[in-house]
Parts: sequence; structure tokens; C-alpha cells
Amino acid sequence: MYVTTRSIAIALCLFCSTTIGQDKPAVKLVEIVDGPTSIDPAVVIGLGLDRTATVAFEEASLSEVAQWLQTQVAIPVILNQVSLDEQGILSSELVTVSLKEEPLHLLLDRLVGINVSWRLGDGIIQLESVDSGYLETKQLNIGKLIDQGFSADRVINTLQQTIEPDSWDQVGGEGNIILLGDVMFVRQTPLNHRKIKGTLAAFAGFGRRTFILETPVHEDLRKLTESKVDASFTNVPLSDVVAQLGEESGASIVLSSRALRQVGVRARQPMSLKLEAQPLRLALDLIGRDLDLTWQLRNGLLEMTTEDLLEYHTAVYDVRDLCRDDRENLALAQAIVQQTVPQDWMENGGLGVIEFVKPGVMVVYHTQQMQDKTLTLLENYRVALKNSVPRQQEKKEDIVSRRFYRVPTDVAEELQTELPKLTDPLVWKSEQNPESVGEIQVLKSWVGTADIDIKSGAAITVPYSVLVIRQSEKVHRQIEELLVKIQFGEGTLKGAGGMGGMGGSFGGGMFRVTATRDGRR
Repeated sequence: MYVTTRSIAIALCLFCSTTIGQDKPAVKLVEIVDGPTSIDPAVVIGLGLDRTATVAFEEASLSEVAQWLQTQVAIPVILNQVSLDEQGILSSELVTVSLKEEPLHLLLDRLVGINVSWRLGDGIIQLESVDSGYLETKQLNIGKLIDQGFSADRVINTLQQTIEPDSWDQVGGEGNIILLGDVMFVRQTPLNHRKIKGTLAAFAGFGRRTFILETPVHEDLRKLTESKVDASFTNVPLSDVVAQLGEESGASIVLSSRALRQVGVRARQPMSLKLEAQPLRLALDLIGRDLDLTWQLRNGLLEMTTEDLLEYHTAVYDVRDLCRDDRENLALAQAIVQQTVPQDWMENGGLGVIEFVKPGVMVVYHTQQMQDKTLTLLENYRVALKNSVPRQQEKKEDIVSRRFYRVPTDVAEELQTELPKLTDPLVWKSEQNPESVGEIQVLKSWVGTADIDIKSGAAITVPYSVLVIRQSEKVHRQIEELLVKIQFGEGTLKGAGGMGGMGGSFGGGMFRVTATRDGRR
């Protein structure tokens, strides 16, 4: 048994170009608002963990940190020693962590540096190993979203594709979703439950780009990365360079000890750097270039880390001014994949995912750097549209062109026979209709992305072919719509739970293998 990859967004795997919004009647563009820029995790968590505090622990024990937290939140904070022991984490584990008028939950989040996570339940905060494997089931009513025009199937599919995709049962994980009426029964880890709750909140109210569970501190840090700094270092320890840049810019910059171990760099590694009145981000980029490091915003800090350890985030984008239907959704998604870093996206073996929970509402799962590239691409596209000269649209219904559709060979062979039947047979050339323009042939193409046998992990190559179709513009559109329906279907069987909703999404969820961050699938 094997699961095939999300290998074909059929309507977009054309060698011809697709213009987003072509042949659509002129409509007034939707106004895209800037906020909210994020769903604050403090709002999702509650129970006083949004209260700000200032504290600094310098090599304090984990138990001391837990005791202090308990005095702040007035509910028990306990160590799940069984879980911690399994990973060799002692209650006496030394912790260096601080808050500067920041929410209490950030202190809990920053314990990830010693592989400690947390969960809240029954009025108790438990500290445990990040690898505890603890799952819980919660019920979430999505009736209000359905009333707003969201499809339950597509909501479920989008959650499974953009909230830690490799954690769900359809690709070998343990998480699952079952829909009963308007209520989703979700089994997931505590952290993923918070992300799911935040994503649903974003669907209910989103802006130009709305990050899921991102502390507002990050918005301030983004601005600080643009602040100008001077740097004149010669053989100065890396830790001192970072500390001085942080002091000059006002940003809290930390070195990931795990990342330093990964690239074999010491915190006291001598560094030389000379800059004058340049953005902080440029200084960090130059430091990272020499040491195989990069940087990210994480838990309210600016962290120096490695590419392999970059966190993936979920963000909701309002693109209703760019996409009015699923065909335009697919075209925009393909443009983003091709115009950023193609190999970083799921379709090409990467981890990034693009889904549309409904036309004009795009959800992206990727690193912060790629989220920024995506936003920049969208904004540049909007500017280009505003500056374009209105032109009278030529009627294209009857224009004949040849297009190339790349699909798996076994699919291509069947489509060569069946496509003329699924459209109007009279528009295809045959003995009965020798004057018709339609022609279809199959050419072998290069082998496609390998699929993976789930049991053995062995690669299974997929032969691909290209359907070369000569037809009118009108019939080409029908073919594109048919191919999307053939790949994703139009609906789901009753009682299918979270396995449906793939119509209109970019790639679909049942037919893929998830690549993990250490290169495994």
C-alpha cells in the first residue's frame, strides 16, 4: 500500500500561461484591510497567561521556574516527571530564561530550549517533554463559519494541510478529525489544539496577512530588524557581537545552542564585521552567511538558528481581490510556488503548503522568510494591477490553441479516450466530424516525483505523460475544470469525516506524502 504525492495541480501544470482573472467581468475590487496581523496566543490560551511580567532566571532550576509561575497565575504548575524522565530532563535542570514586560505564556514557550513543553487542563499547567506524545480530544463547533459560507470539508482539509501536516493519521500521524453535524471532534497534541483554535479564529476575521498564534511582540521585532546599526568588530566572540547588536537595536537576540551544535560553532567563535548605518537584518544575514546560520522570530525573541531548525508557521491571507473562484485560486498558488523557491513547496518535495479554505482566502504553511516573500509577491502583483492600462478584452471563445497537460501516464491514457466523451464530442475531429478542430495525443514525459511506500519507505517512481490538446479557448476551460474535478472530486461521502473537502484546494490532502524536516518522508 502506498500514498501518492500531491504531484499534480492539473489545471496549472500547463506549459502555456494562465492569466488570473482573465475573461471575467469587471468588478469592483475588494478592499483588503491590514488587520488583524496575528491571532494573539494569549487570547486563545486564557487563564491569566496573557498577564505581563518582568523576571530573569540565570541558571535557575526548572522546579524554581515552575514555582515562580505558580505564584503568578494562581493555579498549580506541576512537573510531569514521568514524561521528563523519559527524555532525561531533571527537575534540577538549569534554565536561563527571562521576560521583559511580556506575557507569562512566553516564559512557558521559551522552555522549549531545554526540550520542555506545556499543556493546560483541568485548571493545572503541566510541564513535560516536547516528545511526550500526549494527545487529547476536543470538540469545536464550526457552525458560525459554515453560516459565513465556509465548507466544513474544506475547513477540515485546510487544517490538516496547514497545521503540522505530518501529524495527521492520513499520512501516518496520530491526529484526526471527525465531523458530526457542525461539531468537529479533533484529536491532537495540546500545542496543535491551540494552533487549530487560532486558525478557526483567523477564518472568522482575517486581514491582509494574519499569522496564527504569533505574539504581538513579533510585530515590534520586525520593525526593529529594519533599525539602523553600526558594527565594527574584529575577532570579537559571536555571543558578544550578538549582545551588542541587540543592545544597539533594542531587539532581544539569542543564539540557539542546538543550532550551534549542529553547525559546530561555539558561542565564543571569533567574528569580524564592519557596517555603518545598515539594517539589523543585514548584519544578521552577514553573520549567518559566514557560520551557516540564519535567523527567525520565535517566542518573542530574535533567534539565530539553522535552516533545518526554522519553524514553520501558518498564516491566512486575504486575496479576494485577486481570486474569485477555484480556478483563480489554483493559478495564484502556482504563481507563488514558481516565483519564490519552488523546491521549498510540497509540490516539489518541500514542506511548504498552500491551501484555499474558500475562494480568496489563502492559507500558507511555511517559514517566516517564505511568508514574507509571499506577501511581497502579492503586494507587487496588486501594484502591477493598479498600474496596468485597461484594455478591451478580445473575445477568445473561438480562438484555437494547443496546450500541454502533464499527468501520470495511466491517467493520460484513459483521458485520451474519455475527455472527448466528457465534453462535446462534436468539437473533436473524427471520421464523423472531420472539420472539427479538436485533437488530442499523448507524449511520454520525464519520470515524476517519487512516491513512497509507507511500510517500507522505498521510493516508487511515477511515469508521466503529456496530453497535447488542440482546442478552442472555451473547450480548454472546460477541460481544466474537468481535470480538477477528476483529481479532487466534487464532494464527499457522508460520514467520511475529515477525508474530504479537497475540491478547489491546491493539491489535495489524501494523495500526498509529507516530507519531514530532517529529510525523511
